[in-house]
Amino acid sequence: MPIRHDRHTRSAFPFRPRASNLGAVFGSPSDPTDTGAQRVAALQLRSAAGRLTADVTWPAAAQLGPAPALVVYFADAGARDAVPRVLSCEAGVVVLAVRCRARRDAFTDAATALEWAADHAAELDADGRRLLVAGHGTGARLAAELALHARDERWPRLLRQVLVYPRLGVPESRSRPALDGGDGSPLRADVAGVAPAIVLTSRGPALRDDGGRYATRLRQAGVDVEELHGDGAAGAGLGDLARALRRQLATGRVDSTGARLSSQ
Repeated sequence: MPIRHDRHTRSAFPFRPRASNLGAVFGSPSDPTDTGAQRVAALQLRSAAGRLTADVTWPAAAQLGPAPALVVYFADAGARDAVPRVLSCEAGVVVLAVRCRARRDAFTDAATALEWAADHAAELDADGRRLLVAGHGTGARLAAELALHARDERWPRLLRQVLVYPRLGVPESRSRPALDGGDGSPLRADVAGVAPAIVLTSRGPALRDDGGRYATRLRQAGVDVEELHGDGAAGAGLGDLARALRRQLATGRVDSTGARLSSQ
């Protein structure tokens, strides 16, 4: 299949739909609990390697119109944090926060969850044509690896990758082959044609290093990037991040085949 350069999708890589055979619903978010104006439910996915657990967070009912975008999210080193709640509340998206297993299996688990989400978004009342991947800290490395994997496999199609204070030089998984013969870090990968990004980095040089370097690398490859700055503290900058994501989702469009977001 020839490489296609498209002004609207900003991708040099054609994408093709594909059904996932890696994951299936094991549990059901049929009895979600209320947390203020939001709903949260536990979910289990079944994979060849065993069960994966996840939490689903929905926007408040007042925010719901057409099916919202779906964000598949990975926390820093498997910890729980405020990112799903803030993104869901302030960006109006459904967030599937996946808890991966040991580092060795993390990428396999993450890919399983993403591919399941691409096929089953409607079961979460989300729009499968508007799929994003996100992560915080070492989880952002997983998100960046998944964006590269989706580009290479030409599926699933991602609107955005959202990286929160990313730690891209710290291996989160040994399951993905090393990129470009290096240590597997996205910082050393060929990133041309990967999904556009929102990157939240720290103003301090020590914490900003990975996020700033990756944002620069993406721009040099012609990838659309919005870089935001916080102070690196837990929760800092998340409101700005969510508002940027809401704006991009509101001003973008999805074509009839589920094409990637195109900001006006």
